[in-house]
Amino acid sequence: MANNPDEKVAWMNDIDECIYSLLEKERSRKLNTDIHSEADQKWNMKAMMIVTQKEGDYYGLLQKKASDNSWKQRTFLLQDGSLHYFDHKPEPGKEIMGRSINLALCGVKVAQVLDKAAVFQLSTPNRIIFLSTPN
Repeated sequence: MANNPDEKVAWMNDIDECIYSLLEKERSRKLNTDIHSEADQKWNMKAMMIVTQKEGDYYGLLQKKASDNSWKQRTFLLQDGSLHYFDHKPEPGKEIMGRSINLALCGVKVAQVLDKAAVFQLSTPNRIIFLSTPN
């Protein structure tokens, strides 16, 4: 987990680069397909899942802005073109309830928020999610 502001910004930049790369790959792959298929509409699914972290996955804590405008700390896993998040840290190999966001259907950019220093905005087909590094 990043402890100083430079590490936090570097971690966010790594996430941004991964998301951009995934978006470009997905856009080129879907050039001749219908992007509104049923499978693509599953951009934010809540489900039971078993978490296994692999080499090359990004895993850590971020704060997510809730509908009541409070910031809730969540555990995130960037894996295989999806961003998974959980209310608490999952135990490897154990089943846990979480959400998965298909990043191929999302956009990301740095956001300006008054009460946070490092925030980015994840735009899904149906909503906008604000994420920040913990203080």
